[in-house]
Amino acid sequence: MKRVAYLLRIREGKEKKYVDAHQNVWPELIEHLKEAGFRNYTIFKRGLDLFVYVEIEDFEKSLRNLINHPIYEKWAEKMDPIMEPHPDRKEGEMFPILSEVFHID
Repeated sequence: MKRVAYLLRIREGKEKKYVDAHQNVWPELIEHLKEAGFRNYTIFKRGLDLFVYVEIEDFEKSLRNLINHPIYEKWAEKMDPIMEPHPDRKEGEMFPILSEVFHID
């Protein structure tokens, strides 16, 4: 199982909407995340920045399976006005992925 971490950004003034949405995530979306292979999926927030952590076998494959599903498309449509590209995102990246430099169980 691989550990993957990446960054996201909330649009200024949309923090409450983001938190409210994630306190009421649709059960169908949670089920699809699990089916796509996302485990120990955790989001941390500081101001407008989000740190996302997930344990997953094949991140790219699971991400493709996730974003090409109708339930995720509906979620993304709901979240689009709330989210903005992270300033550290490079050309062609969906979001900045962090490099793991240390781990201990």
